[in-house]
This record gives sequence, C-alpha cells and structure tokens, in this order.
Amino acid sequence: MTDDDVRRLLAAHGADLDRWPDGLGDAARDRIAASPALRAAWTREEAFDRQLAGPPVTVDQARVDRLVAAVGRAVRATPRETFRGLLLGRMRLRTAGALAAALLTLGWLAGSRPETPSPGGGLIAFDPPTLFDGTAR
Repeated sequence: MTDDDVRRLLAAHGADLDRWPDGLGDAARDRIAASPALRAAWTREEAFDRQLAGPPVTVDQARVDRLVAAVGRAVRATPRETFRGLLLGRMRLRTAGALAAALLTLGWLAGSRPETPSPGGGLIAFDPPTLFDGTAR
C-alpha cells in the first residue's frame, strides 16, 4: 500500500480505521505510524470526522432574515424582461402596432388572391419537370 492509497482511503472511509474494508485498516495503521506526512493527514481527517459527528451549527435567525430581505431587494431591483420586450426590443409601441397592421393587411391581401393561374403561364404552371441544366426528363 502506497502513501497515495492511504490518502485516498482516508478521504473515502474517514479516520476510523475499523470502518475500512477488511485488511486495509491494519496495513494503513502501519503506514501511518511510519510516516509523519500520513500521520498529519490522519489527524486532519480525524478532526473533520469530529466536526461531522458534532452538533449542527446554529444559525442566527436575524441573519437569515437579513439575507432573505437582501435577496428580495436585489430581485425586485433587477429589471424584468416582458414578452413584448423580448419580441420587439426597444421598438416603440406605436411603431410595433403599425408594423402589425401592415403585416395583417399584407397577409389578408395575399390570401384573397384568386387561385386561377395567369394566362401567360408561370413557373408554377410549367408542367414538364426539368433538370437543373434545363432539359426535360
């Protein structure tokens, strides 16, 4: 077992060597006793385990209230994007209304065109399918 293995197992299983998988705790105990660097790492891990096992940290309710109020003020101070703002950007409302009326009129005029083909024929009325070089199939 190398020093890196012991550090990795310390991080994974904690400082209590009895909780380690079978056989690894005894080998690690020997390595920790022989190495001052591993002993320091084991001491840090043991202190961390004690912190986790201790009572939970108490939080001052007044501090929580101040933080929640500060977040609420920050959210209210941030300008919100509306749908109109996202759709039209900085366009004035009168200009946007005129644009909408023009597009509505254009759509109405395009939809009311007669469906009969023009007498001279057009690209749509041209029956034989052609290839890109202009020859018929």
